[in-house]
Amino acid sequence: MLLNILFCYLMIKLTMPKVKTFFHILLNSFIPNNQYYKKIPHTGLSFSLRYFLVFIFLANLIYTGFLVNRYKSWKLNNYFEGFIQGLEKYPDNLNIYLKQGVLKTNYNRPYFMWVKQGDKKILPLVIDESADSERINQYFSSLLITGRKLIVRKHQGNADYLVLPLEYFGNQNINKSKIAQFRNKIAALASFIGRWHFIGVIIFYIYINISLLIKLFIYSFIASLLIYLIFLLIMRKKHRFKYVWQISLHSSTLPIVIYYLLFSCCKSTGYLSPAFFFVECLFLFVAVYEAFYKARKYS
Repeated sequence: MLLNILFCYLMIKLTMPKVKTFFHILLNSFIPNNQYYKKIPHTGLSFSLRYFLVFIFLANLIYTGFLVNRYKSWKLNNYFEGFIQGLEKYPDNLNIYLKQGVLKTNYNRPYFMWVKQGDKKILPLVIDESADSERINQYFSSLLITGRKLIVRKHQGNADYLVLPLEYFGNQNINKSKIAQFRNKIAALASFIGRWHFIGVIIFYIYINISLLIKLFIYSFIASLLIYLIFLLIMRKKHRFKYVWQISLHSSTLPIVIYYLLFSCCKSTGYLSPAFFFVECLFLFVAVYEAFYKARKYS
């Protein structure tokens, strides 16, 4: 017990100065200001790179924790259990025939696949061979299969949908036996995910670190080149490109935070990347002005 307390004390003593330094840089990097940003070019590129890497790793850790909390393993189990129960209620006498992109059933009415999720029921799938694409907004289902199309709702509660022709799925003959085989595969997948959920979280964390680092480095480089050329060609101000890129590693702090928040909360995310790039360029332009020209103006 005493050794554990001593170890914790030593770790705090060793890491606290670095933690304080990181949060000092983080807070001063949020909003470009003359007093801090004019010092950045004198600190060295490695200083800014270390800050940027730690910031991204920390942001990804928080984002991963948010996703794990949203999609807890017991929630996933509930989703799978509800879906499996929905498959088990598939009618014994319902046969679905798909040939050359045309779907027919032996039902004279639509088929509704209801799934229980906790205390409520949701409707993931409707098969209605006489329906048109717009009917998905009347059924409020996630999927609608008509006589010739598969309609996929892009986001729950949103009227936007994606239409796929049934030719993509080849010729199929679906009955209770085929559904039972599919049900067994889903059950096996649910068991696998439940057993390896923690490993999946680690793999996901590594994946988003690598993918987002590459993406953000590319955005940072392109934004730096653009702002460098604006100052050079339009404003007739010449400075080293390395310094502009170094400043971008700090000025992108708040845009990245906003990007993560919107990506976590918004249902439609297609506009986020170009919006993020625009905001990053705007912050970088202000940061370069604060670092070089405002400092000279008042010096």
